Amino acid sequence: MTSRGWREEDKGVSEALRSRIVSLVCRTVVYLWFGVLYYKLVSKLEWDLYQSVYFITVSLTTVGYGDLVPTSQRDKLFTVVYITLGIVFVFSAVADACVALFNLAERVTMRRRARQSFRDYEKSALVKEALLFAAIWLTMLVGAVVLCAVEGYDFVDGLYWAFQTCTTIGYGDIKIEHRRMKAFVIIYAFCSSIGLTYAIARMVGTASDVSRSRRKNALLGAKLDHDLIRRLDRDGLGVDRAEFVVGMLRILGLVTEDDAAPWFDRFDQLDQDNDGRLSSADLVRFAQTRRTETRSDDDDDALWHSAARLFFPSFGERAAVAADLGYALETPLAPNNNAP
Repeated sequence: MTSRGWREEDKGVSEALRSRIVSLVCRTVVYLWFGVLYYKLVSKLEWDLYQSVYFITVSLTTVGYGDLVPTSQRDKLFTVVYITLGIVFVFSAVADACVALFNLAERVTMRRRARQSFRDYEKSALVKEALLFAAIWLTMLVGAVVLCAVEGYDFVDGLYWAFQTCTTIGYGDIKIEHRRMKAFVIIYAFCSSIGLTYAIARMVGTASDVSRSRRKNALLGAKLDHDLIRRLDRDGLGVDRAEFVVGMLRILGLVTEDDAAPWFDRFDQLDQDNDGRLSSADLVRFAQTRRTETRSDDDDDALWHSAARLFFPSFGERAAVAADLGYALETPLAPNNNAP
């Protein structure tokens, strides 16, 4: 791919990421606004703004320290419905943003891989995994330092709290008292849980990509044997280019037979002259065949409706209306005794 093509695709991926981040922020703000309105103004909990947002955040991220909880039956019922809807409403946007971020990271990886040998790419992948692992620990260290500075806990307790927050375990034995710390938790719990999920997913994806690249290089360097050729030959006429490529992808685990079979069938359906290639003439013949089949079906339907109207007028009228709407009759009407 040319550098211009790379830039155009990168621009599209970046714009998709930007739009998904904006969607995530807007959804989160709207969701928090509704929750704060209820917990601050409607419920009898008498929480202030910080407490309301703090409770929503630790609940939505499934941390759940347990220091703030609803007490009345109405508040508990609202919390069940509200947090359940929030997991769908907010985390669907989180998933979209993560997918866009994955796509952007994959674009960078593909560009680097195109300029690197496999050995260099493998080294860079190991460095990337080490950096992601270091980022996880750095995130926990930041949380530990802030907790120790604000709440006065020692470092081990701070690291212990940061760990259960990042992993959304939330034992609840480390109490958060100061308002400044609650404000920090609102941001930290949300960002750290998402960041940890992304980092782990990237580490797993990188390891899988390296393993797949190793298998690909081994397969490219392997000698073909007669048994492999027989397995790749779908029609018994020898292995053509498409069968070879799809077969290699199947061996690598990138596609399955169920993935490829419908497209082979679709190609055979479009290939009207059976020469193994698609051309404009094939598409014209295919369209003509479809029009002929559709016209034949319409003629059969018209003949059936004419016969139905002739012998069973009321049934025929109902059948015609049902056919126009695209529905099938479940229970036929009784014949009209007044029919000739």
